[in-house]
This record gives sequence, C-alpha cells and structure tokens, in this order.
Amino acid sequence: MVKTKACVLLFALVQLQNIHSVSPSVQKEKSRRHSDDPFAGFDNDFMPEMEEMDKQDRIHSELNAGFDKWEDRCVKVGGQDVLDDWLAAQENLVYCVMQNFDITTIQAEVEDKKRTGDLDLVFQKYCGLPVNKTRPCIVDFLKASRRCLKTEDQPSLDITLNMINAAIDFMCHNSGDRIASTYFRQKLTTFFR
Repeated sequence: MVKTKACVLLFALVQLQNIHSVSPSVQKEKSRRHSDDPFAGFDNDFMPEMEEMDKQDRIHSELNAGFDKWEDRCVKVGGQDVLDDWLAAQENLVYCVMQNFDITTIQAEVEDKKRTGDLDLVFQKYCGLPVNKTRPCIVDFLKASRRCLKTEDQPSLDITLNMINAAIDFMCHNSGDRIASTYFRQKLTTFFR
C-alpha cells in the first residue's frame, strides 16, 4: 500500500514538471526549447492587469493595517465605547457619501460632458446639495475620530478638516468652473503641441 502511494506521488511529481508555466519569462524560455509547446503563441496581455491587481491588493492591505492600528489606538486612548462610536461614525460617513455620490454615474457624466465641453455642469450638479449634505457627515466622523487621539494630537484633525474644505472649495469654486477650465486648457495645450 505504501509502495503504491509512493509510486503515485512520484508519477504526480513527474507530471507536474511537464506542465508548462504561463509566466511570460518561463513560457518564452520553454517555447524556445519546445517548438511543440501548445502555449507557445499564448498572448500575455493580461499581465499589466495582474500587476495592477497586485498593486491594488498591496494598497488594500496597507490601508487595512492602518485601520487596525487606528482601532488599536482608539481602544487604548478612549476605550471600547469610543472605538464603537468611531466605527459607527465611519459607517455613517461611507453611507452618506454613497447616498450623495454615485461614482459610476459621475464618471459616465464626466466622460459624456467632456465631449460637449460642458464639464462644469457635472461639477455644478454635485457641488451644490450633495456636497452640502456630505460635509456634516465628515465633521461628525472627525469628531468621533478626535476621541481616539490624545489631546496633543487632536489639532491634526482640524488640519484634516481644513484640507478637505479647501479641496472641496477649490473643486467647487464657481460651480466647478475652475476644474472644467483647467481640464480644457490642458486639452488645448496638448492639441496645439
């Protein structure tokens, strides 16, 4: 019985060595050695997408690690109730943003209005009521975040709020006209080069 299992394992290992790799560098090397390789003409156009997915996975992992550290700090500074409040505020912020901004719709509208030169209409649409509905959610989230920080670290949240407000004010200045104008200036500069 043991001898049969050993033979099966040895056979499987030999078979695994004969399986062709889809890795571009290994495949090219093997296709040079084996002209009868059924994957020799395999197109690896998916590699940039795979590399981008890997990059996104690493960013996601680092972001999660940051959240874990924040949660640990939150419990250490304020206790479990403070962490629970912060998590609830985080959920409310995400829900608030999702209620006021549909990224897929915004992207489609931007692409559509780029062609007609009416990009400012997209910003005008979202800079009004959606932004005004979202700002209190940001403030509430930062208030909950403040309780996770030591007193000497709390002013950093004021800076964060000021940066968010400045970014919104920049993008929404004159109903988004600044961003639309900048975009079209770049397009004209590229066109006349």
